[in-house]
Amino acid sequence: MQLLSDSSPLASISYKIELVSQFSTGGKSMEGILTKAFAFAVFVVIGALARKFKVLDEKERQFIARLVLNVTLPSALASSLSSLTLDPSFLILLFLGMGVNVVFLLAGWINSRKLDRPDRIFSMMCTPGFSVVIFVLPYAQSFMGPEATLSVSLFEVGNGLMVLGVTGAIVTAILGHKSDQGRLRQMAGQLVSSIPFLVSVLMLTLSLLRLGLPSPIKATVDLVAASNSFLSMLMLGTLIDLSLIKKHLKVISRVLLMRYFLSTLIAAAIYLWLPVPQIVRYTMILSLFSPITSISALFAERLGGSKEVAGLAISVSIVISTVITIGILILAGEYMAPLAGAI
Repeated sequence: MQLLSDSSPLASISYKIELVSQFSTGGKSMEGILTKAFAFAVFVVIGALARKFKVLDEKERQFIARLVLNVTLPSALASSLSSLTLDPSFLILLFLGMGVNVVFLLAGWINSRKLDRPDRIFSMMCTPGFSVVIFVLPYAQSFMGPEATLSVSLFEVGNGLMVLGVTGAIVTAILGHKSDQGRLRQMAGQLVSSIPFLVSVLMLTLSLLRLGLPSPIKATVDLVAASNSFLSMLMLGTLIDLSLIKKHLKVISRVLLMRYFLSTLIAAAIYLWLPVPQIVRYTMILSLFSPITSISALFAERLGGSKEVAGLAISVSIVISTVITIGILILAGEYMAPLAGAI
């Protein structure tokens, strides 16, 4: 299976990665891809229903979120990246993760010039920011092989730098007051305490140094990582609450239309011109259409935006992104069918 174009600057990725990809991906049909994609959608629906019918209360939902963010998600990253050797040319994806956030932040600023301060904060914080590792990583692990997981991790490092620090600093500089500096320092602290971010940086560093995890640790994280896909999708479902959508439909629509419009334009540019293997382009396109990250909404509230509006925007973006992702998998299914591995 030839995943790398001979003319691509990334064609020097180690043969080890290609072998791992070929070994871990079976001859799955398009039907298998769609079955898995719809299974993920069902997990999201289960989470949403569990919230609506109060099967899970607020404390239980928070426990699931902490379990995913601090245990299963970091384990999934460590498990997937431990067998890879990172070519430095792949670092272009890190800068892509930062660059698209800058573009989306600028669009959020322009799109909100006539709005009041809370809505401007919401627009500038929630137009950028991508829930990549929670939303895209399960698909990458299941359908696309190790190159895709590596791509997600690199994009997330750039995205994480923006979401967990830089974006908030820029918004504070434009719209904030001196009293916001304490909040800004608190936000910066989130960056160095984010376990998924730190695990991504650690594993990418080990990959650059051609080092791996010891076998006992690798076996343990593999076991924990097996539950990440289900729990991540379930957690996303528990975030969905559309009960007040009519009240804030105008401002949410304004932000989401801009967000998905830009995602479409940049996705087309990536597909046509980004000098990376095709499977990496598909992964980056899925990343662009991922939902708003809950961290962006949290920071929007801390800077003076509306928690209610931000939470609704996340709920709507999860629904839209799930539908778009299934559509992308259908369109790209002929290419990805040979890459689909077991969940």
